[in-house]
Amino acid sequence: MKGWNLKEGEILKKELNNEEIIDLFSSFFQKKTKMNNLYKLLFLKSVIESTQLQEKNIFKEVCHNFGKIYWNFTTEMNFCINTSKGKITMQRNFISYIKSTDVINFPKDFNDILDPLKQRYFKNTKKNIKTYVISALYGDFNGILYSFHKKEETIILNKNLEEFMFKNKEILFKLIDYRMIEFLKLVNEKSNLKDLEILKRYHLNIEDDLYEKINLIFNDLKIKKQKSALDIAKKNNDLIIKMLKNLNKRSFL
Repeated sequence: MKGWNLKEGEILKKELNNEEIIDLFSSFFQKKTKMNNLYKLLFLKSVIESTQLQEKNIFKEVCHNFGKIYWNFTTEMNFCINTSKGKITMQRNFISYIKSTDVINFPKDFNDILDPLKQRYFKNTKKNIKTYVISALYGDFNGILYSFHKKEETIILNKNLEEFMFKNKEILFKLIDYRMIEFLKLVNEKSNLKDLEILKRYHLNIEDDLYEKINLIFNDLKIKKQKSALDIAKKNNDLIIKMLKNLNKRSFL
């Protein structure tokens, strides 16, 4: 589903079973999902980090998360993060501009950014998300992950998927990292990525086929969900049998 140029979008399907949800996320993490940069991966991570909020509209929080994650990730690395060589993403270009204005005091850690600078950075981040990211990710998830409205600045998560993301947060973060490594391998020489921090975190080798590992994770998720559903069914069945036995005992009294 093409969604990158949409100004708004409604949730097209609200009720999904576990297998449908797993298949939806599995499809996004495959090689066929078009990515010109890291925007959609980091934006999805920002959405997942916002699943614990009580607010219905998570637009502001997602923008904040995205800006923070992108800043910390890109200021610590010098790798190419764009499929177009020589082209710099809007987000990274603004960070470079900030750095050029004060190289000496340039903060590599997001938490060290002074408030006036943060405000300018978030204003740019919000514009960037509206232009390139929010509708693109909406399209990749077939209009099911969330509803959004650019002008009104709203993102409302599908409750069905929100629960799944919250419960499987750590697994999804790992999947994002794996997919990120595969993207970096696509736009950089593998030899330059051997010391990548994400590889060390998971004890991976740059030559590993992470798409294969991604599929194994989703297969494992499906098996666990099936076992969980069977366990619930068995417990319910045992409870019904126990209740019937108690009723039979009472009938003989």
